[in-house]
Amino acid sequence: MDPTILLIVFLIISFFVSKSTIRFFIYEADLLFFQQNVKKMINLKRTAVLYSFGFYNFLIILILGFATPFLFSIDLTFIDIMKIILVLNIFSMIHVSLNYLYKSWYVRLPILLVIHTFLILNFFSIHFGIYLILFIISAVILFRKIFSNRYWVTEVLWEYEGFYKWMKIIFQFSMEMSYYLPAKIRPPIFIFAKRRKLSDHRIDNLIYKSLLRKSSFFSLPLRLILLCIGLFIILPNWAKVVVLIITILGLFTSFDSILKEIKRASFFQLITPSEDEWISSKLRVQKRIIYPLIIALLLLFFIL
Repeated sequence: MDPTILLIVFLIISFFVSKSTIRFFIYEADLLFFQQNVKKMINLKRTAVLYSFGFYNFLIILILGFATPFLFSIDLTFIDIMKIILVLNIFSMIHVSLNYLYKSWYVRLPILLVIHTFLILNFFSIHFGIYLILFIISAVILFRKIFSNRYWVTEVLWEYEGFYKWMKIIFQFSMEMSYYLPAKIRPPIFIFAKRRKLSDHRIDNLIYKSLLRKSSFFSLPLRLILLCIGLFIILPNWAKVVVLIITILGLFTSFDSILKEIKRASFFQLITPSEDEWISSKLRVQKRIIYPLIIALLLLFFIL
């Protein structure tokens, strides 16, 4: 297998598996107590860092352990696997450090893109010792920020996000419980979609605006497509056909569930489109979104 393809896949995966925050298990009410006892605060943060990165590395080693036969089959050595672990830890530390410094993703993203691309595309040419030095430097920079106690507000925010993340996932399993989640009204992802009419059909236009307003709608189809592309690279041809069929069915199913969720929105309760009108809109939107994705997957099937 071409090493360049493997490195590109690793580059894409590295953005998804890198750790971006640390849970310190502290809240605003703890500030007064811990400010009076700096030693306990440092001990607490040290424990939180060890727990966060320890659990993170446990998951990485577990996944790499399951993937060991595949990794050895593509001529990766034990040192290369250790380099993968080091690289992911370096990326995670850089992610966390940048999250301390910059709140805006569009500031962090170019920096991360350059670092990820350089370290991964030169994966085989950079010596293990260099990665080890970079790991130590990244750790020192991160620990200096953590133990400076200047980012209390940021760390508390991370804790809230980490805590409510699991609660949100649990609540989303039940329609009744999902109503207790705070409502988030966001502008469309693309600026031009705020004023531009995306379709001549009224229902279609509302569906497109709803899709652009909530980025979580894209998460499941995107994961399906990325998983499909990854499996295309490593599986034989007969298995690719099975993966392609399952992915196409998954896209239709996920898109159908997304449309059902959109239909339950409050503005559709006010408009109340007829069943025929909704089905027609659904087919038109499906033709504009799902069919191009299927064509792209078919092209990738023949290319990879």
